[in-house]
Amino acid sequence: MKNWTAVREGMALRRPGMGLIALRMGVLMLLTLPVGLIARWGINDHQGASPYWMAQTDGDGGIGSFNLLVGSLTDLSPVWWGVVLVSVVLFIAFKQLLDATALMLVRPVGTNRESRPPPTIPATFFGPAWGLFWRFIRIAVVGWVVFIAGMLLIGLLFDRLADSGVRSGATGLWQMVLLPGLHVSVQSGWFLTVAAVTFWCRLILVADDRKRVRRVILPACRQLGRSWSVALALFVLLPLLVQILGAGLLAGQIHQDASSSGLAIWVLYLGVQSYIWYWLIHTGQLIRHHTA
Repeated sequence: MKNWTAVREGMALRRPGMGLIALRMGVLMLLTLPVGLIARWGINDHQGASPYWMAQTDGDGGIGSFNLLVGSLTDLSPVWWGVVLVSVVLFIAFKQLLDATALMLVRPVGTNRESRPPPTIPATFFGPAWGLFWRFIRIAVVGWVVFIAGMLLIGLLFDRLADSGVRSGATGLWQMVLLPGLHVSVQSGWFLTVAAVTFWCRLILVADDRKRVRRVILPACRQLGRSWSVALALFVLLPLLVQILGAGLLAGQIHQDASSSGLAIWVLYLGVQSYIWYWLIHTGQLIRHHTA
């Protein structure tokens, strides 16, 4: 019950909350601009105007447009690829610094009062947050290595299962429906688990003032085990749904002509996404405070 109480309390905006949300929202608008330009101008210049897209999707709407967007990326000019690469690098760097800033500022009242960082966002972002930058990068790299290794092992396992099904004469239902569905479920579960552990590694690194990345992995796994229902539901599934919604909005905008309403919807989405990001960090700090 304490964990779900923390979820409710985490929704409250503390003093730095609005500033952090506004900063994240503004930078995301700038960094997602190249993707919007590619979707609107770069690909349209190569493939044709919006009626072309509408004719090709055959009523599939955003899904068809998104598939065409992905299929056309290989035809983009090097200039567009360069813009996207720079945006991705800047996003990764900004994410580490802003996550560190939020984790240092958004803490339960009464914890680490004497050693807390300066109580302003700029002072923390350009000061103590840089001390966590490379440790956060290492956590991300370790997470991706573990995730990719797990995905390869899962793929090998299900390849073996598929071959075994063919040799044993398994039904078409098993081979075409049940086995692929189980494969996707296991992959999703692995992704959610690694993402949750990565989140808790960062939070514990800051909350407990740890110096070594390797020393937060086991505590993060234990924290996940103690609060697995909240951790998986709130810290992974909710952000995943938000990302899927964002991809759908982007694909839907490709399918339609540019409009002020489309821009307003995208800005609203970024605002909601940034608030959820703050909510998760605040809730995580409260859960850690209650269970540490």
